[in-house]
Formats: sequence, structure tokens, C-alpha cells
Amino acid sequence: MSRNEPEIWTKSPERVWLGAHWFDLDTGELREADGTLTDLRRQSVEVLAYLVQRSGDIVGKEDLVSAIWSDVAVTDDSLVQCIGDIRRALGPEGRDCVQTVRRRGYRLVPTLPATMSGDAQRRKRRWPLKAAIVFGTLVGLVAIIGYALTVFRAGPDHAPILPVIAVLPFSNIDDDPAQQYFVDGLTEDITTDLSRVSGLSMISSASTFALRDVMGTPVEIAHQLGADYALTGSTRRDKRRVRVTATLVEVATGQSIWADRYDRDIGGIFDLQDDVSRAVVSSLAIRLTNDEQARFERREVVNSDAYDLLLRGLRPLRTFTDSGILEARDYFRRAIDVDPRYARAHANLALTYATSILFRLGENTDRQDLALSEAELAVALDPRLPQAQFALAVVLLSRHRHDAAISAAREAIRLEPSSADGYAVLAQTLAYGGDKEEALAAIRTAKRLSPRYTFAYLWVEGHILFQLRRYDEARAILEDVVARNPEMLLGKLTLAATYGHLGLADEADWLAMEILTLSPDLSAFDEGNALPFRSNEDRANYVEGLLLAGITE
Repeated sequence: MSRNEPEIWTKSPERVWLGAHWFDLDTGELREADGTLTDLRRQSVEVLAYLVQRSGDIVGKEDLVSAIWSDVAVTDDSLVQCIGDIRRALGPEGRDCVQTVRRRGYRLVPTLPATMSGDAQRRKRRWPLKAAIVFGTLVGLVAIIGYALTVFRAGPDHAPILPVIAVLPFSNIDDDPAQQYFVDGLTEDITTDLSRVSGLSMISSASTFALRDVMGTPVEIAHQLGADYALTGSTRRDKRRVRVTATLVEVATGQSIWADRYDRDIGGIFDLQDDVSRAVVSSLAIRLTNDEQARFERREVVNSDAYDLLLRGLRPLRTFTDSGILEARDYFRRAIDVDPRYARAHANLALTYATSILFRLGENTDRQDLALSEAELAVALDPRLPQAQFALAVVLLSRHRHDAAISAAREAIRLEPSSADGYAVLAQTLAYGGDKEEALAAIRTAKRLSPRYTFAYLWVEGHILFQLRRYDEARAILEDVVARNPEMLLGKLTLAATYGHLGLADEADWLAMEILTLSPDLSAFDEGNALPFRSNEDRANYVEGLLLAGITE
């Protein structure tokens, strides 16, 4: 065997290992190392089985199509989608087992883990060692995360350590799914209120909600998030009445340091939120600034029906899909119809347009004027509303007004110092039109504030690393983005451009084919012009990466 040829392992009648997965030819099942079944479409299973049977050989596309779709007339698109399904299922550890041989076809290169070299009994005996290694690795990661959180909280200039609070999702006492949006919205709004207190450091709602279904006590969950205190509670909504209980627990001791219950008319929901936030601040002896004190004393007057419609729209807004954006937009418009002076509704309506434009979700750019007018109206109605400044920053970035966008993002953070989303949008504005190193620091601050961050944060980080020409680092992060959200076109495009600059022909080829199969009219130059780069050099670098990956001009 040539030194340059891959070592091929195919001799196992029971299973074929592909990274951290194994495939059983007899049953056609793909499973993880612990036996968990991985779902694959029937045709994708057939493609994988065919490649496994010819492991190490280059299998032409025509051979695959004729073998799998012998009675159906299909194009290469069907095969490309199956290959994409297989690679996503195998994940980072195994996707390279399915290689693209440019202009010839595909080749499967299985892996041989050490545990396959002995008999079954020896394999069983090695599992405790593997578990110990995994446990040791997790302990090390926990130690590293703990150290990072300590450094973060101490600050660069030995600033005072701020107490960290996690507002865990309040429980829905009635278990009525129709009211879950309201209970979740209340939890998020209390988190936002406390995030505006400069003497506190808040864990983002995105992170606390990510652990909603994790087994454990509130203290255990808050400990996982690196919090000093957990705010827990329950909510019951009965027509026009809202009943809430809330408890603040110290994580280190498990002791409750404050608890109370509230029974209010729905029209007093904002007073209720303020009372909970004020009680938390008082219990921890946090000193408020004059502005913060004034904000607590200034009661928000909003129509309760408009607020209800706003909460209904927030969940679909966060899906980053066309359908979700349109659904959210309808709710926000209805909220504005009920209360035309509702600043949050105007801010979120503006976000539906700007987010769709920035994330390439199909929004027509002629809606930019409408987005700007909604964002500016939100700021005019309530200049101290963080969400209004946040929306204005995103809208201004979509219009390539970089300096104004950066300024609005900084103002959003000033108004809500613990806002993970605020730091994320600052990172995005800086990435396109400012200091990229500061952008990288900002997105990593966002990730620290939101330990269970979403794929959108990862895309911002990967995009910044791409712009810094740190392609190897960008690749690892962007591959995670695509694995988490295969429908995110911008994630796939940035990863394809990264592959192009790294000269990874196989990876670039299959990803470009997948992109062009789903979006056949896509153009590298059009994509480059659509993004709000301030620097022509950065735009040219992005377009060059797409062209190198095989995206058409």
C-alpha cells in the first residue's frame, strides 16, 4: 500500500465503524457507540449500505444512482441530499469517512477503534476505562469552565465580583400548553429586568431554557450554569388573574433567602415583574444607580392584550426561519393595532425585517425603509428600552450604516449590561464594520453570559474568525453550526468559503453541490454584495472563498 493511500478497514461481519458510530449491514441500522439508534431516511440508509459493501473503492455517482433508484428517473440532486444526510448523521467524528473524489464519485473509509481489535469480552472490559477517560475529560472541562467564569467575573482590572443569578423557567401550574408562551414570557421579562441592574450578572434565558428538561434540583441546574443564586417560581393564569410564586435560593448552601407570592389582575403584570425584580435586588443588598432606581419607580403602561400578543410572537421570531419570521410579524402587527405606542412591539416588528435580510432568509431589501422607521419609532417611544436600541442596531447594520449600528449596539449594552444578545449584536456589527478583535471578544462575552448559547452565536464567532483569516478555527465552529441547524443557508455559505480558502476540495465540493441543489440560482457575487461588509477587501475575500468552493459566479 502506498504511504499516501488511506488505510482501509472493512473486515467486520458484525458492524462497520464510522467515527463514533457503527453501521450494521444486516439490519441497516446506524448506531452511536452506546447503541443509540441514529435516524436516517430509507434511501440514505441504502446509499450508506452500498458504500459500506464497497468500502475503500471509488463508487461512481452513476453506479450509486442506478443501484438505489433503479426504477425511478432521478438526478444527482437526490444522491447529494443522501450524502449530506449521512455526513450530518455521522457528525464531526465520522463525516470524513464519506469522501468525495472530485469528478469521479464517493469513497467510504471506515475507521477501526482500538476496542475492535480483541474479542467481545475484551471489548466489554475496556468500557469502564473509556468511561473513566470520559469522566476525567468532563472533570477537566468543568475545571476549565470554572476558571474561565472566575476570570470573567473578576474582570480585567480586578473589578468587584458580581453575583450571578439564573432565573430558571417558571413552572406552568395548570400544565396548559396554550399558556406556556405566557409563563415563558414572564420568566424572560424578569430576567431582562434584572439584566438591566449593573450590580448583577445574569445568565441568559436561552441558557436556562436549554436546561428546562434536565433532571435535577434548581440548585444543581444553577450550579451547572455557574450561578450563585437561582430564582425559581410558578405561574397560574386564570382568565384575567395571574398568580405567581417566586423563591430566591443560594446555590452554595441550598438555602432560600427570599420567597413571596403574588395575585394580580392581568393589567398589573408589569407591576408584578417589577416587584419580583426589586425584591431580588433588595435581598442581595444591591445598590442601584440613580437611573436604575428611576426605572423601577417608573411603571410601564401597556395594554395587557398587546403584551399577550407580543409574547406569542417572540417564540417564532427566534426560529430564524421564513415561516417563523412571518408568524412573529403577524403577532407584532396585531399588538401594534391594539396599542400603537407599544415600543417593544415596534422594535420586534423591525427585527423581523432586518433579521430576515441579514440572515439571508429571503426578505426583500426594499423593506429596509419600513424596518428603519419601526426601529426609530421604538426608540422615540422609549429611548431607554434595550430592545429598541438592539433592533435599531440590527436594522442599521442591514443598511450598511456601520458606525451608527455600532453606537446603537453599545447603547443597548449600557441599558442592559448582562444582555448576551446585546454583546452578540455588537460583535456582528463590529465584524462587518469595525474592530474584528473586539468583535471576537464581544461574542465570547455573549457566550459566557449564555453558557448554553444557540447556533446563531456560533455562526457570529465562526464568521469573525473567517474574517480574521483564521480559517482552521472557523472551520471547526462553522461545521458545528451546520450540524446544529442544517437549514441555515448563511452558515453553509460561510463554511463553504472557509473550505475554499483551506483548499479542502472534497468538503467544498459536496457542500457546494448541496447548496446549489437547494438554491440553484445562487451566485457568489450576489451573496457577497448582499452582506454588509464595510471593507471591499473583506467582501472580495468572502466571494473568493465561495468561488474556490465551487459556487457559481
